[in-house]
Amino acid sequence: MDVEIRQMKESELSQVARLVQRVFGYDAVPQRLDSGDFSVVAVVGGNIVGQILVHPIVDPFLNRTQYYLQDVCVDEEYRGKGIASKMMHFVFDFAQENHIFRIFLTSSRNRLDAHALYEKFGFYVRDSDIFAKDFEWVYRFVRYTNDK
Repeated sequence: MDVEIRQMKESELSQVARLVQRVFGYDAVPQRLDSGDFSVVAVVGGNIVGQILVHPIVDPFLNRTQYYLQDVCVDEEYRGKGIASKMMHFVFDFAQENHIFRIFLTSSRNRLDAHALYEKFGFYVRDSDIFAKDFEWVYRFVRYTNDK
């Protein structure tokens, strides 16, 4: 199986959004990426079967950039074939070329296969908890704009 790993083209955003919706069950789909963000995709036979969304974040105290990885996923049919590993290598190579000092991500507690992959690549669980506050008006707005 031939797998191409590369940065997503802007015209492919809707295909990536559908993949993320299938894997994670999200209601809303992005209309665009924020400035500086990019998505690494795995392409098989012209179809996007995996993706990692990368958010560069500048630490203002250290004046160094780190990457936050979001929605790391591979379509169920293509799991176990090394695609996620190839995408991670692509991200790591890109990070090294751009002198990124840290890569971090979050993962649901029940995604044990994903945790094994992250640990294989040297990620570790930090001694912290994630706190979040959701604002319902944001979700209503996103659903409204996506329904248009």
